[in-house]
Amino acid sequence: MELTREQLEAMQLPDELIDQLMAAHAEDVTALQGQIDALSGIRKELEQTLSDERRSWEMKERERAGRQAVQTALRRLGANEQVLPLLTSTVRPESITMTEGVPDNAEALAEQLAQQYPGLFAQTETAPGVRISPPLGWGKSGYTAQDIDAMSEEEINRNWGAVKAALTKGE
Repeated sequence: MELTREQLEAMQLPDELIDQLMAAHAEDVTALQGQIDALSGIRKELEQTLSDERRSWEMKERERAGRQAVQTALRRLGANEQVLPLLTSTVRPESITMTEGVPDNAEALAEQLAQQYPGLFAQTETAPGVRISPPLGWGKSGYTAQDIDAMSEEEINRNWGAVKAALTKGE
């Protein structure tokens, strides 16, 4: 409740007491206005931080959705599962176009990658009369360097887990 000088005078308070009350009230108002100004500044900073974080999250979500769409398209094209993260990481986030929040050029990007790195995709066509035989080292617990050197890209892709294990062991 705010009392005016006129209301205090109507209470027949001495002028000296009225002056003291008015000065104390002015100090309170000044202090409260300082707090309001400080809180307004904090509010603006928090609103800016929230806006920045929202924009950052939206960009990351857009990039995640785009990379996921490219990865799905790469799978459809027969990309080796072991190299999907590597292939997807070569796609620049700004190259993914979106329509209403949905990546719309993932297939085209995946096809470009398939053309750039054909050895990382399953070969679906075989020449007529070509005999398909099991990979070298069939039935062994692992491959030797000679086995791996003699393998085709398709055999390496098909047996990537065992080939990777052999390379890691340094056999």
